[in-house]
Order: sequence, then C-alpha cells, then structure tokens
Amino acid sequence: MGLYANVEYEVDELRRDTEIIQSVKDARKSGKGYAGKAEFLKDLCVVPPGEVTTKVSILPTFLVSFEIDSRSPDSSRTSTLL
Repeated sequence: MGLYANVEYEVDELRRDTEIIQSVKDARKSGKGYAGKAEFLKDLCVVPPGEVTTKVSILPTFLVSFEIDSRSPDSSRTSTLL
C-alpha cells in the first residue's frame, strides 16, 4: 500500500506535497504516523484522456459555479453544480 500522486506545479499544491513528504520522513524517524511509500509522479494519468465518456460517447463536462448569496450577512459562498 502506498500514496501515489501527480506532481502539481501550483504554489499551494507544491507546499502541500512538500509537507506530505516531510511528514512521511518524520514518521519514519519517529515511528508515529504514516511511514509507508509516498511517490509523486510527473504527468501520469490513471485513466488516459478520452477513455471516460458518457452514454452517447462524448467526453463529460463539469461546470461548478460559485455565487455569493447577497442575503447572507456573512456573504458566504454557495456552490451550484450545473
């Protein structure tokens, strides 16, 4: 069993991945926490592009819009899946 992930290039994701790697290293030294395999791979697809299609053989599309509810006093964001 192991942790496998694609290398992400955005700043926040790089920080997250670095923290994961450091946590695994620390766990190996201390014996506490996840000390198993953690491998970050460069540009690897689990499912090749174009393999996942809808019932009518077209690529699925996902659109999530975020709207601010002006009625809410804290202006919380709501997510709507279209």
